[in-house]
Amino acid sequence: MTIKCLTFDLDDTLWDVYPVIMKAEKRFYDWLVSNHPTIAEHFDIETLIKHRQNYFQQFEDKQHDFTWLRKAWLHHIAQEYQCPPQFEETGFDTFWKARNEVELYDGVLEMLKYVNQRYQVVSITNGNADINQVGLGEYFHLAITAAEVGAAKPDPIIFEKALSWGNFKPHEVIHIGDDPRRDVKGAADLGMKTIWVNTHHSSWPGGPRADAEVNEISHLVDAIKSL
Repeated sequence: MTIKCLTFDLDDTLWDVYPVIMKAEKRFYDWLVSNHPTIAEHFDIETLIKHRQNYFQQFEDKQHDFTWLRKAWLHHIAQEYQCPPQFEETGFDTFWKARNEVELYDGVLEMLKYVNQRYQVVSITNGNADINQVGLGEYFHLAITAAEVGAAKPDPIIFEKALSWGNFKPHEVIHIGDDPRRDVKGAADLGMKTIWVNTHHSSWPGGPRADAEVNEISHLVDAIKSL
């Protein structure tokens, strides 16, 4: 059977997301200190993050859309502290620009250049990273986000978006991601092939395993060929 399309998760698959988010949170907090010190006086960075996380939990139906959630939280803060109109937009942009300043895993660019010439390449993310802002837009033929489709992995609708876009059959697509449930099980339940990117050398949590596993991006092309 011929593989026609590769779908990629982004965070923790092509880069380590934790340091990216922490850098973005710090940049936002530093912006608050400089521009809205009254708010910063009420929070250190840890309590501000906790405040945001608690606020997010109110919106069960929006957990797939981190952009909406963060903007809603900023709007809430703006009202509470009587911030100027540009607070929400500038505050979000400050965070979001840093959120897209990622350090790619070794071998990502070489791998994407290779597969881009041989397959249709699609990104599928639950987060709000932007492949164009990250600098990878030229290597993807389509970008799909949970916010766009209204559901997050492992919901089948987000994978079905990629299948319907290219009129692919599930067995013609390999999904590549780091999360055993959201990525591997979500795609496998539709009949797609799967590769687990396990850069942290985690133990498999149980259940049917991925069709292949790699611990380094440099091994990914060989794993794709094997399927």
